[in-house]
Amino acid sequence: MADGRVQEQGVFISYRRADTRADAGRLYDRLAARFGPSNVFMDIDDIAPGQDFHTVLRNTLDACQALLVLIGPGWLNASDEDGRLRLEDSEDFVRQEVSTALSRGIPVIPVLFNRAVTPAATELPEDLRDLASRQALEVSDTRFHEDVNALVQTLEPLLSKQSSSASPRRALVGLVATLALVAVIGGWWVASTERAPDEVPVEAAGGAALRAEPAAITRAGLLALLQRLDLFDARNNRAGRGADPTLEIMMVGEDSVVVARDLGLMWQQNGTEGQHTYERVQQQLQALNDRRFAGHADWRLPTLEEAMSLLTPEEKTGAHVSPMLSPRQTPVFWTADRAGEDAHWVVYAFDGTAAPESPEFNAWLRAVRRLD
Repeated sequence: MADGRVQEQGVFISYRRADTRADAGRLYDRLAARFGPSNVFMDIDDIAPGQDFHTVLRNTLDACQALLVLIGPGWLNASDEDGRLRLEDSEDFVRQEVSTALSRGIPVIPVLFNRAVTPAATELPEDLRDLASRQALEVSDTRFHEDVNALVQTLEPLLSKQSSSASPRRALVGLVATLALVAVIGGWWVASTERAPDEVPVEAAGGAALRAEPAAITRAGLLALLQRLDLFDARNNRAGRGADPTLEIMMVGEDSVVVARDLGLMWQQNGTEGQHTYERVQQQLQALNDRRFAGHADWRLPTLEEAMSLLTPEEKTGAHVSPMLSPRQTPVFWTADRAGEDAHWVVYAFDGTAAPESPEFNAWLRAVRRLD
């Protein structure tokens, strides 16, 4: 957004780098995967030389249906090199972002990290005091995906075409009702994934071999396969050692692949460009096979356990996968396994875990095939 162009819809992430930089990055990846990178705005302070900050900020916020204020323990009392509170500076970027959104009637949602609380009105400058009365959402490390799912459900009506034609004030009124329903909806959705009628037991994989055929996996099934195969999951099995395959990069013509011979698998090294819906990823997969990527036409989506075999307990280059696999190109990727009637399992490389997502979710393709 440094050029000031106006998009049709989007969400603006306001944060302090010294307070919630890592959290902002994780949240951005998750929201960009759901709504598309062009609809999630961050780092407004990265403006091209010669551009006016106020103009760019105004144009950017004009394009947004919501502003998220990421608040950590250091947000309120952040100070400059002279010891002056940053919020007391009328030119402070964060203050201007929040103040502009509040004054323009844009829905503002405080997002609390690391057990932070919403500041009281008396602790805020006059132009920010309305922030204290806005309904906040808490995001914790132990419940990151559940909490961000709640945030996504809150944002979806605001970013829909129907809501984008409504006034920001109407959207804000609907926001309160949406937040009240999130817990109920989330509880129903998790429960629904627990009882897929056509579930295939993960024990059918047999031995140490990783299952190659798609299956319906419940949350209980995920926990079972993690334990059975000792796979790492930052949320569900932190003690898991991981598959720890020996990886080897190979070039086949102009195509780059990563081979895990001990698991009998060959992976795309870089994945495909951009994130897409499940249907669109199937089309990408077909195109990959049509052109015989790396000399083969049997590329497919990985099963959940194949995908989880890539996760490592240690973070490498900011993600729980080997740097050989270019994690920043596929931080969130689809699997072939279903999680109920209308959801598929997705693996989050940055967070080292898996979660169910609807087919309309946007994630990357990292194709796999069995070695000959």
